[in-house]
Amino acid sequence: MIDRDGQPGVVDSTGAWLLVGNTCDLDRDLGSVRWTQVPPLLSFPTAEIESDELAALRGYQYSRRFYLPPWPGAPGDRQHVADLTCLVALHREALTKTTVIARLSRISWILLHCALVRFLARDDGRFDA
Repeated sequence: MIDRDGQPGVVDSTGAWLLVGNTCDLDRDLGSVRWTQVPPLLSFPTAEIESDELAALRGYQYSRRFYLPPWPGAPGDRQHVADLTCLVALHREALTKTTVIARLSRISWILLHCALVRFLARDDGRFDA
């Protein structure tokens, strides 16, 4: 959890996060909606990823990771994915101390929401024969 001062309660190393909270919540009064959700962005050297693994990431075949294509200013030799299994509650006051490095296009935003629904509604195997 990340507190209102932007300090992590659980420490793990990551350089960037993807804001997945509702944008309408960000426009609301802080007293109404104090928290939002962010998963960490994992960064991998492209040279260390097998071609079939990279194709699977780029094809959004995984339910627990959301692939982010390179954005302007992103290191060209790295691939980035949001780890949806590590969603963190972020106090919105911490957003005043952040830097936006990229924004999703409308199509990417729709794809992210599809990925979130798939992640949250994935089959856990309890009905397997």
